[in-house]
Amino acid sequence: MSNWKGNNSNESGELCIKAIKGSKFLGYETPFEEELEWIETGDIVTKDEDGIIEIITNKEDLIVDSSGQLVEHWILEKALCSHNEVKGAQVIYFCRFFVFLFININV
Repeated sequence: MSNWKGNNSNESGELCIKAIKGSKFLGYETPFEEELEWIETGDIVTKDEDGIIEIITNKEDLIVDSSGQLVEHWILEKALCSHNEVKGAQVIYFCRFFVFLFININV
């Protein structure tokens, strides 16, 4: 990604794909305009020192708390899911005041 605009490795940002004339962008609901040079996917990604890109969440799933701070829920979910007793974890934001954590454990 020679056009990476992030300042540092592991900084998150939105994944944008360079459009090639006549190409189709399948798998996303919103059709893109043919005159667009870059397509905004809505996927939030990080890029490590080796250039590997990891999709961490989608813009629609971002959680901003009542004070305007971004809640990086994917970090908590990833840490919990790395435990061998946890099958899955998800952070849910409710009514701008409550954050719930759902954990599915192996039995």
